[in-house]
Amino acid sequence: MTTLTAVFLCLAVLVLSPATGQGSGIVSACCLKTRNTKIRVAQISSYFRQNVGRCPVEALVFTSVTGRKICSDSSDPWAKKAKAVVDARRKSSTTELQLSPHNSFHAERN
Repeated sequence: MTTLTAVFLCLAVLVLSPATGQGSGIVSACCLKTRNTKIRVAQISSYFRQNVGRCPVEALVFTSVTGRKICSDSSDPWAKKAKAVVDARRKSSTTELQLSPHNSFHAERN
């Protein structure tokens, strides 16, 4: 009976202990290693840089439109190209929002 109680207490501590994230309350897992996985850049929705201080390897972590995470070496040519395309896409969408006639003031003509 004592063993069962100890196991239960250990499980309770694990379940009730706070998760480790980036201070945002979101649980995030680190890439433990990078891979040479490549997908079409059009299928990438976003990325972030994983730094060594918090995780064991430096990586660019791409998220596909389906939510799949891809851990890539930041010096890999494919990763550099994918990062540049996503950055350009973000910049383009920001520019479109700023230039959209619906977002600017137009004086009425008499």
